[in-house]
Amino acid sequence: MCLYTRYYKLVMQNRTNSHKKYEFVSSLNKLREESSKLLPINNSFIRYDLLNLVMLYELEGKELSFKELYTSVNHSDIGIRNNVIKLQEAGWVEVTESKHDGRSRVIAATDKLHRCYEQLSDALRSTF
Repeated sequence: MCLYTRYYKLVMQNRTNSHKKYEFVSSLNKLREESSKLLPINNSFIRYDLLNLVMLYELEGKELSFKELYTSVNHSDIGIRNNVIKLQEAGWVEVTESKHDGRSRVIAATDKLHRCYEQLSDALRSTF
């Protein structure tokens, strides 16, 4: 369940319980803090969104095409493209030909990104 869905449910279930709201906001802060330590986001929501989407597609066993990427995140095409190139050069993602359509290029997570998400998961287990 995504964080925002969790927040919405908390708010709707008990609108007057400020302690639960406080816990959730604290959890969001912890997530951002740990993500900043482990991932190359440099205070950029574009990179944060890109990396999360790449990992989501990996975990679902799907290929993430550039077309799907451009329509899935609310950032400029050029900003997305530039950040994908930088992440690829740094070894966080790889861009390859699609297995299903040789005309399409897809973005996939590298082992480096998988290891970072494992570390992030371990660091946040106690929080969530």
